[in-house]
Amino acid sequence: MKTKQMFVGLGAVAALGAAIVPMASYAADSSSSDVAVSLRVGSTISMALDSNTINEEVLSGGSSTSKTTVATVSTNSATGYTIAATPTPATGALTSTEGNTIAYVGTGYSTATEGWALSVGGVYKNLDTDSGTSTEGTIPLFSSDSPASSVGTTINYNFKTDASTPSGNYTATLEYTAAVK
Repeated sequence: MKTKQMFVGLGAVAALGAAIVPMASYAADSSSSDVAVSLRVGSTISMALDSNTINEEVLSGGSSTSKTTVATVSTNSATGYTIAATPTPATGALTSTEGNTIAYVGTGYSTATEGWALSVGGVYKNLDTDSGTSTEGTIPLFSSDSPASSVGTTINYNFKTDASTPSGNYTATLEYTAAVK
């Protein structure tokens, strides 16, 4: 009889123990899985010009002058950005209502007797005429290799006439583009 009570007592303790101990403690192995998480952040860029019109009232023959525009760029591009101008007409020439022209002379500005050119940081910029290049037909102005937060670049418009330059109102249009690299 004592043996029977002992087995019954042990059976009750075992059942009670199984009820108290969580089932997870009986698990012999575990299982895990990895999740690859990726996020692509695209590049954004914005540019604002402080002036949309450059007017030089009167430039007499045989003189020179310059005006400025500030292009302010913001971009998150890790590789930076470029600023370029695309002229109309494609030659970059300033054309008068009478059909006279003042040529865009780029890096030749310092020695030209007549012409106009854009410069950044004192460096005159050429119109890219290399056929097949990604910048053909533009005037590459500035390049940066890092992101920018409201970074201003001063663009100078340099004008020079000589005594034989016909009088008139000369115009051209420049379309400025800021692009991520």
